[in-house]
Amino acid sequence: MCFSATASFIAGISLSVLGVATVKMAGRKAEIPFAMIPLLFGAQQIVEGMLWLSFRFDAPLLNVPMTYLFTLFSHVLGQCMCHFRLA
Repeated sequence: MCFSATASFIAGISLSVLGVATVKMAGRKAEIPFAMIPLLFGAQQIVEGMLWLSFRFDAPLLNVPMTYLFTLFSHVLGQCMCHFRLA
């Protein structure tokens, strides 16, 4: 969200709830990777919220793993999702 920890947590929880509902609605196994997109972005927003908190409270032990997780979401999973194809 790039606004605040609160905005990131609200978006993360909302997207996670939507993601769980979407996965439950998937009719075929091939649809599950696409149905998981909101859930993955929800997790990314929660990680971003934790990253915001690590800066606010000067918590390097929290900052380092959250930075790696955020980078995983933004660079690795984003690229992987571009290559999924519905069978």
